[in-house]
Amino acid sequence: MKNSSTATGQRCLDLQEEATYIFRSISSLSQKSQARTLARFLTQTSRSDPQPLRGILSDYSRTQIQQLIYLLMDRNFIAEASNTLFLTEKGRRYLLQPQPVMVWGNQLRLKSIDRVLYQELRKLRQILGTQEQVRPYIIFPDHSMDQLVRKHPQNLRELQEIYGWGPSRCNKYGAAVLACIQEVKEEHANSRFQELLNRSKRNSYQEVKSLYLAGESPQEIADKRNVKVSTVKNMLSELYEIGEVDMYPWIEQNIPPAVFEKGADYFRQNKNSRIKDAFRQLGIDYEILKLCRLYVSQVQEREEEFSVHE
Repeated sequence: MKNSSTATGQRCLDLQEEATYIFRSISSLSQKSQARTLARFLTQTSRSDPQPLRGILSDYSRTQIQQLIYLLMDRNFIAEASNTLFLTEKGRRYLLQPQPVMVWGNQLRLKSIDRVLYQELRKLRQILGTQEQVRPYIIFPDHSMDQLVRKHPQNLRELQEIYGWGPSRCNKYGAAVLACIQEVKEEHANSRFQELLNRSKRNSYQEVKSLYLAGESPQEIADKRNVKVSTVKNMLSELYEIGEVDMYPWIEQNIPPAVFEKGADYFRQNKNSRIKDAFRQLGIDYEILKLCRLYVSQVQEREEEFSVHE
């Protein structure tokens, strides 16, 4: 593993070697592998298992390697069918000609919302298991819980797309699971708003806000403050999210209307979609997609407020 640091102190890691071990394991293991079981195989040693790749990434935790596997899935090196991982054409080409796999250090950690969701789903599984007098994993197994946390299904249709969640399990436990996910997301949204509100009071945010309201562009603000323009755009996006600035005039002037409308239309039709899903389907820059999603969410919030008052 090679690493470098940015001006903000965030580490960027080259996990080429680790990715290669993951791809080789998927290619060579005879039994079916899920992300959790593969991560456990690579990080836990065993004297009774002579396979050469067993425990080869023992310097990492299971969660870190599992997150790396998901990241490689997002980058289309690995796919999954019938709860089994396999290499895509891109992954097979990689084994023939390895290349750097750059990953930010925080991408190997669970997001705070996902940590909470794991905790709440385990509690729910325990309660349902006690009520039905069965072991918790009978309600839904760990690999199923991994997919619930990763995909955050919002309705029964999305829940049924997860392997193992057929009509019977959905009818018995679907409503409780979806309610649990929604409750965690709402609590997280409230805590995020408060977090952004507190962050916006910092001098750096207030300076960026003042310069933007004075008519400076993100590039001009970045030059003046000697930071990356992406840093300024991220700060402005957060200020926009809590209603401190209006970025729509800048959006109109700097993002091609057809591109913005394409991104906005995607999020109107896919309300709970993630940025990476939109990027995979549309190929539009991440920063533009983030602004599209923020814009659509704020418009929808205003429409809901008006409908309540009516």
